Amino acid sequence: MRNNLTILQILLIAAATAGATIYKWVDEQGVTQYSDTPLKNSKSQPLEIEPERVPASPETEKQLPTESWREKADAFRERHQARQQQLEDELKKQRQDAEQAAIRRGERTPVGGESGATQPLQQAVLSTIVMLFSAKAPDCTNHKIIDTELIERSRRPRQYVERWTVDRCGQAVRYRVTFMPSPRGGTDFIVEAE
Repeated sequence: MRNNLTILQILLIAAATAGATIYKWVDEQGVTQYSDTPLKNSKSQPLEIEPERVPASPETEKQLPTESWREKADAFRERHQARQQQLEDELKKQRQDAEQAAIRRGERTPVGGESGATQPLQQAVLSTIVMLFSAKAPDCTNHKIIDTELIERSRRPRQYVERWTVDRCGQAVRYRVTFMPSPRGGTDFIVEAE
């Protein structure tokens, strides 16, 4: 009996590793037999043997936690970026509100981009734009300079052309602003809608 059990174990291990089928039958003497081939003229039954799961190699085991850590790191990075974006949006809104309040008080004109105009000259240009537009839409009082861009520099000193993009109550409108020396001293400008 012990001998049969040992043979069975050897066959089961060999079959499991090889992926082969094991057959079971009872011989004429009533002894249960196991084999990898079915016996002819007998009622042999195939046994379903679950293949033994081989433990992961040390290299695989090291990779599994790494993937888990990668997923955690990615999730952390996404949460961090979302928080950063939320903070940036809040700061941007606060800056815009402060800029609008300063413009209404006449304290300053926030200009993005590059402009050769001094701050008082920028304020004068924005006031001219507001005057031009207020005739078309008197209920719109929210004007903000989004961007300025130097598009042309003349050979004459202190003469240049800029493109100003202004947010007029939620609508971005471009203006061409030409600066030139004034015959009376200082700088004159011409504002044209593009």
